[in-house]
Amino acid sequence: MSHSGSDWAKDKNEEDRVEKLIKKSGCWDGHIAVVDCMGDKRDWRQCQEQLTNFRTCMTKNYLDKKRAEDEFLAQLEGKKK
Repeated sequence: MSHSGSDWAKDKNEEDRVEKLIKKSGCWDGHIAVVDCMGDKRDWRQCQEQLTNFRTCMTKNYLDKKRAEDEFLAQLEGKKK
């Protein structure tokens, strides 16, 4: 299956913004597993394991990023006092 990107990019040389975010999250392999499964099975109900793994990865990435931002803001607040 081809993973050439979606039509969201302005031109063929620009990487799709969503794909860029997924790659940056470290969850790209999970995304590809979902895409491959959906291409093979054509039924999301048969891709629950891949979907769960991808969702878990994205959630962990979000929470890690949020925690780092919160810690940074707390440090800034501590310096203001």
